[in-house]
Amino acid sequence: MLFGKQKKEVLMTMKNGSMRKRIVNAMIADVDAMPGRAGETPISCLANMLSKLKDSHARKATEAITGLVNGPPSPLPVTNPEKFWRDICFLANYPKGDRSSIKEAFFARLFGPTSLDRDLRSIALMGYLESGGMLTESHLRALWFIRDETPILWLGAAVSSGFFVLAKRETLRLLKEGKVWSKIGDRRVEALIISLDSWKKSWPSDENFFDIVKEFHNAAPDLETKEKLRKWADNRKVSLASVRV
Repeated sequence: MLFGKQKKEVLMTMKNGSMRKRIVNAMIADVDAMPGRAGETPISCLANMLSKLKDSHARKATEAITGLVNGPPSPLPVTNPEKFWRDICFLANYPKGDRSSIKEAFFARLFGPTSLDRDLRSIALMGYLESGGMLTESHLRALWFIRDETPILWLGAAVSSGFFVLAKRETLRLLKEGKVWSKIGDRRVEALIISLDSWKKSWPSDENFFDIVKEFHNAAPDLETKEKLRKWADNRKVSLASVRV
């Protein structure tokens, strides 16, 4: 837990220096810090602080995060590149105001000469989507390796970008091929269930989204996956048994 001297040092790193330095210091402190009584960590404390900034202070936070996406410190402040990018992606959600510069920075990390290594681009995609980014179909197809490795993230990108036919077709294909199913150590079905509510909000109003979920249910390769989809519908007062497709 963050007690005494350790907590004081963490707070000092967040209060002193430029915004870029505060973020980097919080990342460093986060590596070895134990969560506090409420589960707080240096990164979550910093995120809370960023969410309260206004006007020019919020803009400075956005500029600092954009700068870190475009030009990370060399060497990185943490030994694990995935943690650095996940921390940046997490913090990017918190400053208020226009975050288009963050969105553009993450886009550059997905495509072109400054794109991240392939195994880190799923994090860049999360940062891009959470900053309000949308993709063309050609960009989605260029990221098909993410569809194979982190399918629900890729499908969510298709939905939020308005490619509903593509998202439905690929979800059905992945289910039928057994690439999204309930098995030990695989969280893909849980990720799909969590995503359904946001997909429902984005889906065209002239389509009954529960019809789509019934198709997913029918395509599911195992009883446990079918049950989780059925329970999702039941919790929304809809019986998939009565849905016709």
